[in-house]
Amino acid sequence: MEGSTRAWEAHPKETHVALQCHDEIVTKAIEANRGTIILERGEGDSIFAVFERASDAVAAACDLQLALSKQKWPPEVSLRVRVAIHTGETGADYRGPHINRAARIRAIGHGEQILVSGVTAGIVRGTLPDGASLIDLGQHRLRDVSDMEHVFQLAHPDLRENFPPLKSLSNFRQNLPVQLTSFIGRRRERKEVGALIGDHRVVTLIGSGGSGKTRLAIQIGADGLEQFPDGVRFVDLAPLNDASLVVDAIASAVGIKLEQGISVIDALVRALTGTKTLIIIDNCEHVTKACAHAVSGLLRAGESVRVLATSREPLGLAGEMTWRVPSLSLPDDATRIEEIGESEAVQLFVDRASAARPGFNLTSAIAQAITDICRTLEGLPLAIELAAARAKVLAPQQIRDRLSDRFRLLTGGRGRHQTLRSTIDWSYDLLSEKERALFRRLCVFAGGFDLPAVQAIWPHGDPLDHIEQLVDKSLVTVEQFTDEKLRYRLLETLRQYGAERLAEAGEEDDARERHFAHYLGVAESAYAQRIEHEAEMLASLEADHDDFRAALEWSRSQPRDLLRLASSLGWFWHLRSHYREGRTWLEQALALNPTERSRKRARALWALSMILNWQGDVAVARPLAEESLALWRTTDDPLELALALESVGWSHFAASNYSEALRSMEDCVEAY
Repeated sequence: MEGSTRAWEAHPKETHVALQCHDEIVTKAIEANRGTIILERGEGDSIFAVFERASDAVAAACDLQLALSKQKWPPEVSLRVRVAIHTGETGADYRGPHINRAARIRAIGHGEQILVSGVTAGIVRGTLPDGASLIDLGQHRLRDVSDMEHVFQLAHPDLRENFPPLKSLSNFRQNLPVQLTSFIGRRRERKEVGALIGDHRVVTLIGSGGSGKTRLAIQIGADGLEQFPDGVRFVDLAPLNDASLVVDAIASAVGIKLEQGISVIDALVRALTGTKTLIIIDNCEHVTKACAHAVSGLLRAGESVRVLATSREPLGLAGEMTWRVPSLSLPDDATRIEEIGESEAVQLFVDRASAARPGFNLTSAIAQAITDICRTLEGLPLAIELAAARAKVLAPQQIRDRLSDRFRLLTGGRGRHQTLRSTIDWSYDLLSEKERALFRRLCVFAGGFDLPAVQAIWPHGDPLDHIEQLVDKSLVTVEQFTDEKLRYRLLETLRQYGAERLAEAGEEDDARERHFAHYLGVAESAYAQRIEHEAEMLASLEADHDDFRAALEWSRSQPRDLLRLASSLGWFWHLRSHYREGRTWLEQALALNPTERSRKRARALWALSMILNWQGDVAVARPLAEESLALWRTTDDPLELALALESVGWSHFAASNYSEALRSMEDCVEAY
């Protein structure tokens, strides 16, 4: 029922009467079409029903909406029901991905609307109720579902047909990361933090590593899409080591184009003023001061711009509301399986264990072992996920016993940090030697990475089987980059752990040299294709930007390597408005190679001159452009020569030397 919470609060008596009538109508329609209501699986005022045949479910949905539309309701209660139908297999407890998908489809609909998944539509197309038809609503991205869903609307002459756009992620301005696993529990937390965001301009989620801050923030962002129509923007600061890039990272996430002579923060304020926007800034703890400064600037954009941050410590801003992320709820003294199953920690364990071993369910035989595991791990989400991943090869009793052996070695109070550290130790020790070695090497990646990048840093053949094992064991996460491409990522807590192990093993230099060589190759390849495939190459470089930063840092001690990489990225920094960062790296690379007279220097000079022009530093830009032109004149490369002439032309134009600018541009056209 749409808006039931507001109805209960405003008109409890009338709502009670209306819902009794609603339940009778819905129950009658379901039972008349051979359906079964599963009482324990309905949420709030919702009803969950199962059918042996998809056509029966569609008939029931049509019948109940027709009956509800004819019913006279109390004037204070506008009762509108949304229905979703999906087809798939499930276990005896009616949990799992197909149930989640049905709930996510229902969530994007409107009152009086019946939505049907693509699978169900294909089954029932020839057996629809009399007069009914299917309207194709297209592909939609659902919350907590990795792949797109083809959604249809069941139409009938006696039912409302026209509705606003579906409330799917595809129809909102947002850049929230796609989540490939379902979000478990946290209903109370989501409601509380959502209310805080409504009352406070800056809310910071505080918690230790592995407590679920990031996932909760993303879910709250998804919950708030309707409240922030101008956008929900996610900024991940974990890969940043340079605090000066915090504002640039926010600008990139918001999607603003920088303008000549305007600071990044002023450009952000100008773009956000008057908008209803939520900016989620994740992993602030290592750049706290820079975050506080950036957020202070953002608040100049007005009351309707809100910031949700995650950190291990407060930002220290006046007016900041901090909220500590609790552990997942535990079974406490529960003994009945139904009570145990209500625990969020147990639900998370069962969900992730069933993903590792299909058919895994909560039963009375294993309920106590799972309860013990969750209590031992103190309800920490990451620790529970690491333990649950072992359900593929270990029974819950075995997982419990092995964890107990590990934690028995600890002395004194553990604390959440020590609990997580010991769980990661335990999970790492259970890996094969090759899996441990690959996990360590993966920690050189600062951001997301693809399979070719993994192959580049792995010296022992094809790493595919090993990375698949690490994914299965929840040590590596999979990200949906595009419909055709997957990428991988390590959670920051796991990356830091692996980096320590990599240094202990004496493998860091080799891994980072391989990492540098790979990303230099990626950058050089993109540079070579930048004219014919500009948009594709820019998107590819943006996806790997965090690792280009790491590679540049690593090459500081090798000036010529630094120049090679920086010069191949210069065009990207220029076109994607990474002016400050690009200028810093290009100036360093040129200063460290003062006698170089190569194509690399010419490329770097061109890029730096273009960036300086856009920053308004025209007097410095033109000599660089002219030096680049002189170097390209010594080569047989008409394209680079033309671009150098264009750069000189822009320098003249920015200095209001229009006749010289025209002459350079004409030479540019003639050269190429």
